[in-house]
Amino acid sequence: MIGKLISLISKLCMGKNKAIVLCYHSISKMKLDKHLKFIETIFRIETLQNIIEPSIGENRSVQVAFTMDDLYRKSYRAWVEVICKRNVPSTVFIPTWYSLNNDTIWSMKLIRIFDVISMSFIDINKRKINFQNRFKKKEYLDKLIRQFQDSHIQTQELDDICNNLLDYNCVDLMDDQLIVELKELKRDYDRFPLLSIQSHTHRHYKLAFIKREEVEQDVQESLKILNANDLFRDEKRIICYPYGSDRLIGDSYNNVMKYFDAGVVLGKSRLNGSRNYLIPRLGVYESDSILRLWIKIIMFSWKK
Repeated sequence: MIGKLISLISKLCMGKNKAIVLCYHSISKMKLDKHLKFIETIFRIETLQNIIEPSIGENRSVQVAFTMDDLYRKSYRAWVEVICKRNVPSTVFIPTWYSLNNDTIWSMKLIRIFDVISMSFIDINKRKINFQNRFKKKEYLDKLIRQFQDSHIQTQELDDICNNLLDYNCVDLMDDQLIVELKELKRDYDRFPLLSIQSHTHRHYKLAFIKREEVEQDVQESLKILNANDLFRDEKRIICYPYGSDRLIGDSYNNVMKYFDAGVVLGKSRLNGSRNYLIPRLGVYESDSILRLWIKIIMFSWKK
């Protein structure tokens, strides 16, 4: 009864955008399970493939698609347990270089460092920084991630910087923080027909800061690897732009059109491009309660 009431309220409150694509990165099994149970009760779950079809706008029901980026091993395994094993359709985006090289993206390395250290941090200049409390420590980490992400420093160099920081602070990565291997993806792909595997590019570059030919070379390499491992079904090819923001995407969406049928961003894009190559997604996080997730979905449906 309560579920039906919330569903009715949701329909009345939703804006014009009735096709919502959720985007996860790091998430626990427990939190994902709670999110899924709520979404199943209130909304209709669809494939991303169906949501990008133009005809979807004619449907009056609110539809939600599940997607995950990066595929950190622990979060991906939670995804398989909660989403795939319940036959819920979903799309995951893999940065192939990291999968091949048993590595992880620089931001996860920073998170790992700050999980391990106590109240002091050795920075890139080998200076010791002391924190007054855990809140100051968290504030410094968040600022550092934003600074690295918004800078013109390219992903590969950021990886090298964070590898050095791991060494300076005597921290090792855990296996669960690495990007999932292709052989594990292939195993799950064969087991779960509603799992779609798509490209998060090869090297996870800030595409706005590299040349057109470099963008094309990178996405071609990603597609080559996915094809070689038989990880594509008979479906549309979708790219997930690294970092997801307009500033770091730039006009790269124009450079991928001949390789992909659609593209997804994080948030709502203001770039002046084809809508199918700038499909908005709502970021969902471990800190999102059921109430917060519900409010976020409704508010997102009203954003232009």
